[in-house]
Amino acid sequence: MAALTTLQGRGGGRIPTTSTYVDLNRHELTALVRQVAAELYPHTGYRAAIQSLQAHPDAARLIRAAAVAYTTT
Repeated sequence: MAALTTLQGRGGGRIPTTSTYVDLNRHELTALVRQVAAELYPHTGYRAAIQSLQAHPDAARLIRAAAVAYTTT
């Protein structure tokens, strides 16, 4: 997860998936991380949700799945 959060400050990046990459700009990546955190921890505040997501062992996989879903819709 640390690698994904560092992408937010650099203007976006490429998220590797099973067969390709998903290119996201900084705003898309930030929205994606917020969305995943809000879905996993709906009853916590924003900061607590982000911290909990960062501690989640499957955070990178969840962000990749959300990125794929984002680009296919």
